[in-house]
Amino acid sequence: MIWNSVRPHAAVLGVIVAMTAVSAAPAQAGPAPAAAAEERLVAHYHSKSGCLGAGAQGKRKGKWAHYRCLPSWDGPEPWGLWVS
Repeated sequence: MIWNSVRPHAAVLGVIVAMTAVSAAPAQAGPAPAAAAEERLVAHYHSKSGCLGAGAQGKRKGKWAHYRCLPSWDGPEPWGLWVS
């Protein structure tokens, strides 16, 4: 009698395990997106416009290829300049 009550649960468990294995397989996509490039924090700025200006200037001078300004929670100023 116990076998009959366990059997449906075992079937459901098998389906869950099979679905997990499929979803855990790495995707075979093309190259990594540009956002996954190594980024580093270069400086903190008091304003977003100051941060964007410094990022654009560094890009023009060839110091970095990409930049973005993000709110900084742990820095001395409220905006951090991240470059890659």
